[in-house]
This record gives sequence, C-alpha cells and structure tokens, in this order.
Amino acid sequence: MLLIEDQGNVFTDCSKLAYAGSLEPSWRAWPGIPGDMPTLVFEATGNPSSMNASFDLPSHGGRIVLVGLFQGDLTFHDPDAHRRELTIICSRNATAADFRFVMNLLEENDIDIDPWITHRATLDDLIAQFQHWLDPRSRFIKAVVEI
Repeated sequence: MLLIEDQGNVFTDCSKLAYAGSLEPSWRAWPGIPGDMPTLVFEATGNPSSMNASFDLPSHGGRIVLVGLFQGDLTFHDPDAHRRELTIICSRNATAADFRFVMNLLEENDIDIDPWITHRATLDDLIAQFQHWLDPRSRFIKAVVEI
C-alpha cells in the first residue's frame, strides 16, 4: 500500500499510480488528491517500481517512509532528493522472535487493538464499503473484513 499525506489529509491505496511508471503527472489527476505535492509518502508495497517512484512524490522538505521491502537496490536522483531536502525513513526488519513476542501479547490480550480498527465490513459488503474508506473524511486507519 502506498499512502500519501498532504496538509493533514491521508490518501490511501495510491499504489496503482506507482505501477504506471511516471507517478508525478498521474497522481495529480487522481480524484481527491490536491494539486500540491504531498508532505508525507508512506511506501509499503515492496514493489521496486513503486518504491523508486516514491522519491518523486514528496514536496520540498517532505518525508518518505519506506516499509516495503524487496531484494534489490533502490535508485533515485540524488541531486533532486538533496535539493528538495527530503527525509527518508526506513523501517527495520522484524525477526521471527519479534513476531512471536507480539503474537503472544495479542493472544494474552495485553495489547488493545480496538483503537486501531476504525472500520469493519462483511465480505459481502466489502466492495460497497471500500470506496467510502478511500474518502479522507472517513478517517480510515485499519479495516477488518468479517468472514
């Protein structure tokens, strides 16, 4: 998933833009995204094209958070990144022990995940609800699809 934040508005599932190759011109035409470049790009696709293209998105002084991971090299035009004074943040890899630790916390109900789940839908209602979730006014964070 590629998330774009601009002036407090979060636009989710912009990843389809990254696969088109040239992100900057196409993302501006996407419904609901303002004309200015975003201040935050949260890249979690793990797709090399999307991850490389994410460097073209942030505004001057913007941030890129790279969560997606692939086995290869990222490339970006260094002078552009410096000129725009970008901040690049990369997540670290979690280990199997990290996952077991978190799973144990969840199983023991030591972590309250209810605040993270902002939306729910049945599998039958998923398609109808999805478009609503894309609206920044829905304040979407995480959805659970009940099967």
